Amino acid sequence: MSIESVRFDTSGWTLTEQSATAFRWSCDRPQVLSLQYFAMPPNIPCDLSDLKTLRDFYRVGITEVGGGIVSIDVVPLKSIRAIKSIFKVPNQPAGSVYIGSLTIPFAHASLVIKIQSAESGIAGQRETAVREYLVLEHLIQQDPVTQELIGFSQDPYDPAFKGAFLRNQADDLLYDEFFPDHPLSQTRATLNTVEDTIEFDHDVMIEPSFLSGAFPRSI
Repeated sequence: MSIESVRFDTSGWTLTEQSATAFRWSCDRPQVLSLQYFAMPPNIPCDLSDLKTLRDFYRVGITEVGGGIVSIDVVPLKSIRAIKSIFKVPNQPAGSVYIGSLTIPFAHASLVIKIQSAESGIAGQRETAVREYLVLEHLIQQDPVTQELIGFSQDPYDPAFKGAFLRNQADDLLYDEFFPDHPLSQTRATLNTVEDTIEFDHDVMIEPSFLSGAFPRSI
């Protein structure tokens, strides 16, 4: 298996870097798409069927760099299991950077497809619009003591977790259609395109699986 063993639709992207371990593409937005090959066993601590442990593991890592989880799921790519994740980290001077990944682990190596999209221009418009809508429609309440909106910002899998930069309700998938040019919407759309168009060579399909319980392979 090599980095050349994977292909997906890169229409609208320009290849800017190519090596034995990494491909990178750019476009006319503040976004970077990449494919990386890591020739070492993944450091994932659990089977991919153990979603709670998997999400807890990633939460520690993203919290250490001041970010938060938007979503983490396990999906089949041509019958190979992959971790589909979206994180958000603070951008400078304002707004967020969204990092979406499809991590494809095997017993002795892994492939990672990543899209990084940054807010530009006037940041926070999606968040402000959704917050105002929720308040106007009485779909969210304000804490009488702190004046904060109750439950507007929280970890999607552990509501009791108190992080510095959490997912909020404006990050929900249902708002993507109203903000198609937002970097989070673009991140999700790119990941979906990769999922829909990805192709693997035979050497990937026969690569030893990561741990146990893999989706049935179709070779």
